[in-house]
Amino acid sequence: MAASLRLGSSLLRSSSRPILQKATYGGARYASTGSLKEVFAAKLPEQVEKIKKLRKDYGSTVVGEVTLDQVYGGARGIKSLVWEGSVLDSEEGIRFRGKTIPECQELLPKAAGGEEPLPEGLFWLLLTGEVPTEQQVRELSADWASRSALPKFVEDLIDSLPKDLHPMAQFSIAVVALEQTSEFAKAYAKGINKKDYWVYTFEDSQNLIAKLPTIAAKIYRNVFKDGKVAPIQQDKDYGFNLANQLGFGDNHDFVELMRLYLTIHSDHEGGNVSAHTTHLVGSALSSPFLSLAAGLNGLAGPLHGLANQEVLNWLTEFKREVGNDLSDKAITDYLWSTLNAGRVVPGYGHAVLRKTDPRYVSQREFALRHLPDDPLFKLVSQVYKIAPGVLTEHGKTKNPYPNVDAHSGVLLQYYGLTEASYYTVLFGVSRAFGVLPQLIIDRAVGAPIERPKSFSTEAYAKLVGASLADKTKTIGDMSAPAAIAAAPGPVQIEKKPVKFSNLLLGAGLNMFEVTTLGQPLEVVKTTMAANRADSFAGAMSRIWSRGGVLGFYQGLIPWAWIEASTKGAVLLFVASEAEYYAKTFGANDFVAGISGGMFGGLAQAYATMGFCTCMKTVEITQHKLASQGIKPPSTFQTFAGIYRKEGIRGINKGVNAVAIRQVTNWGSRFGLSRLSEQGIRRVTGKGDSEKLSAPEKILSSALGGGLSAWNQPIEVIRVEMQSKTNDPNRPKNLTVGKTLNYIYSTNGLKGLYRGVTPRIALGVWQTICMVALGDIAKEAVEKLTGDKVTAKH
Repeated sequence: MAASLRLGSSLLRSSSRPILQKATYGGARYASTGSLKEVFAAKLPEQVEKIKKLRKDYGSTVVGEVTLDQVYGGARGIKSLVWEGSVLDSEEGIRFRGKTIPECQELLPKAAGGEEPLPEGLFWLLLTGEVPTEQQVRELSADWASRSALPKFVEDLIDSLPKDLHPMAQFSIAVVALEQTSEFAKAYAKGINKKDYWVYTFEDSQNLIAKLPTIAAKIYRNVFKDGKVAPIQQDKDYGFNLANQLGFGDNHDFVELMRLYLTIHSDHEGGNVSAHTTHLVGSALSSPFLSLAAGLNGLAGPLHGLANQEVLNWLTEFKREVGNDLSDKAITDYLWSTLNAGRVVPGYGHAVLRKTDPRYVSQREFALRHLPDDPLFKLVSQVYKIAPGVLTEHGKTKNPYPNVDAHSGVLLQYYGLTEASYYTVLFGVSRAFGVLPQLIIDRAVGAPIERPKSFSTEAYAKLVGASLADKTKTIGDMSAPAAIAAAPGPVQIEKKPVKFSNLLLGAGLNMFEVTTLGQPLEVVKTTMAANRADSFAGAMSRIWSRGGVLGFYQGLIPWAWIEASTKGAVLLFVASEAEYYAKTFGANDFVAGISGGMFGGLAQAYATMGFCTCMKTVEITQHKLASQGIKPPSTFQTFAGIYRKEGIRGINKGVNAVAIRQVTNWGSRFGLSRLSEQGIRRVTGKGDSEKLSAPEKILSSALGGGLSAWNQPIEVIRVEMQSKTNDPNRPKNLTVGKTLNYIYSTNGLKGLYRGVTPRIALGVWQTICMVALGDIAKEAVEKLTGDKVTAKH
């Protein structure tokens, strides 16, 4: 590492100023004194150690699951990339190193007399995580200006390209040609220590980004103007020089727009096509020139960077159709005509976002300040007002709100840059500000070559347990059986590990749940099931008469505690075995999961829950002795008395009903909770790969738990079988069937659902404990045991 951090090398061309401690003002971290390379080099050892520790401590931790829909759906939502510069939240949009776009607009240095952030400052922030000082940004602007000259052969190459070649193709060609100047490629060919890769990658990235304005301007001036390009002004910032070389340097507002445009279009996580492609090609140790060129080719696609061009074309057609009629009805009618023709509304919707794109908002605010009366902007504003409602009613988009592409073309058009086919070139210049910092970081931390695993459709069918019609047909030159045989990993079935930390977490959460509201609700439910003529108020009064508040905790110690502390362990052990064997018989994950839960529920019933519920019920229903003035026997006296008279069968009375309840509970809760979750996703517009919030998880599980109370008759049967009620009409040697007939004959269908209300409340409380308190408990258990909790709580 020392070699890569040598600040005195010829490659560290910056000044000899000492690096000072970083300062913090108003919550923002401002960079220490020093050049960009010096500041990054100083921070690098800490970042490398942070990643090493994270991988050492949590390297085997599962960070997500992958569904077959995600595999065939463009890998949407799959967590598999590391991208330091930005994170995209579905609700609040992009954050650059933790900062929102409005925060960046406030914190990043600005040009004299300007209001928008300088893109140089954003590049600094994305690479280092710190907000630079104005002086550092000025020096970075000057450094880039000094590197901006194009080699003569690249200028000649651009001039030789046909004018009807798409500007993005010309852009890519010019960037690839700069490979001839790559310091990284030359150093690698000579042989360098891999710890020094980042230094040469840094130099290439600085040289590349410095030359992009001249390349972009030369393409624009060649294709659409007179071919003359103004020189870079050494004392000006990057945004000004780009605007000036395009031919708009005398328009202050356009210069400001370029500064804003370059900032907000720079980075949008690492999963989009241009960012991911740059990262992927770079992982093969291709130079920044080859890597960015590959990303630009992805950006040129109509589903990525060409979207703003399509938006402008659609808006122009829209304006031609409606003229000056911007009424709600005219806008609504045209939107519906677009949708009914099988077309999309361009600029609306996003793969991740579920709210209005903050990048759209920042452009809208710019327009409101600088061009509020522009006819095209007024149309955009009306579409923004009407389109979300129309798209929601249409029902085929998860996000009915505008993204960044819905606005950028309108701004460029207003200032006279009307050539829509050129817009993606500006997008490409901006995107370099996001992907090149990550490329430097990748080489600095030693990121490996990217190589995910792929399978054929037949191999995936085998993996999920599906049967395809014709398994012998070949695809290409490889038969399906051969393709399946070539997929070694997925067909190996492994048991889920049963870890002490998982057992401790389950026991702790269950103990808390039952000791708080769980046991009182259990007592109310059991009392109502045993005394089916009682109303809810009557049951509460009956319980209170048995000891006040303590009456609601009958059976807690030791039976409820034994049950709570052991049932999780039994479930995890047995479910792991059952799920494993189900998969060996060809069951898919869904069926294997239900099978594991149901067998785990059976084991719970016959191992501990059977006799625990029996003893709880006996205690709760011994109220007649107390009402007769006789002191009831203690818990253990009761247990011993039943065991002496009836043996093991006596203390397990009703265990079959408990087993049926547990099996049906698991099956129905699993299915109904999943159904509820899907409903919540439809209402909120969240995709299958997006996490539900804690309230949404609670609602989903509560609905599933509440609806699963359909099997309350089994619970009432269980209580009747385990209670010590003396009734001459009650059959002796009760079975499940006899008990069902007895309850129905004495209380009708309503009797079979006594206690269902407190049971639903109990399910809700259990859900709240597991979901709301689960993360807190998980953290405490991991700190106590030093073991990573992997079970879902």
